[in-house]
Amino acid sequence: MSIWVTGVGGVGGWIAHQLASAGEDISLVVRPGTAARWRETGLRLVTEEGPRPILHLAVDEHLEQLPRPTLVVVSVKMPDLAMALQRLAPHLPEGTPVLLLQNGLGAGELAQAMLPKCRIIHTPVFLMGWISAPGEVTAYLPRRILLPEDEALQAPFRKAGFQVEVVENLAAALWRKAVFLIAFAGLDVELGHGAAAVVADPRYRELLGELSLFASVEGHPLPEGTVDEILTFTKGLPKDAHSSLYRDLQMGREGEWEDLIGWCQRRARSRFLDLPVLMGLAKPVPTMPKA
Repeated sequence: MSIWVTGVGGVGGWIAHQLASAGEDISLVVRPGTAARWRETGLRLVTEEGPRPILHLAVDEHLEQLPRPTLVVVSVKMPDLAMALQRLAPHLPEGTPVLLLQNGLGAGELAQAMLPKCRIIHTPVFLMGWISAPGEVTAYLPRRILLPEDEALQAPFRKAGFQVEVVENLAAALWRKAVFLIAFAGLDVELGHGAAAVVADPRYRELLGELSLFASVEGHPLPEGTVDEILTFTKGLPKDAHSSLYRDLQMGREGEWEDLIGWCQRRARSRFLDLPVLMGLAKPVPTMPKA
């Protein structure tokens, strides 16, 4: 299977390495000006079991030289999604499956508008991953991906050892993940002391409840008991665990605030919903990293 992966960060790098190690034909679509660096460093994956071999995969900035894809995995951050889709559009055959792994709830709508002839699959992935060094991705458990009922799509991921969960309603699954991410990240960046501080803040449960109501209004009601399940999950995280949004801000990057929390605030306001904790989350200023 010829698979293009664009967005070689914690999630995209993990997926690319796993699939390539299992024998799939992987090509990395990277930012202009970075292909030479990727060819030099290769792609290294580190898990809780230690480092895995460095892989030197096909890399291209301009896409003309890459083999025709049978699947495209798009794992860029939401602020980069429109530009990534614009680059891909001229090169994708009609009907190409495009797997979107963004947390932002508006990603699928944007991709369908920009790639109208492609099959858009916006799905959650569960992973603690980040770029730990040039050309190196660290990815810790859980490592799980949700996919639709499509054996051809599932097969390469199962072959590569992914924990694949088949889900009929991907939109509902995306909302469930978003409820956790928005509540956790929103308080994490405000408090700055990790999961233990978030769980101890009474606003966390209130915010989870508000977001559950919001999901219902949007037509994606969450199963009964979801708030308690998320609370239990959060309590099981390392006490100093942080959201990727927090890490982005610490590196001087805005991250996905506008595409996660800001999107929900704007959408809820347009619905005239009374969600005081959500509306009280203030957009932080990125912290410039120390030299």
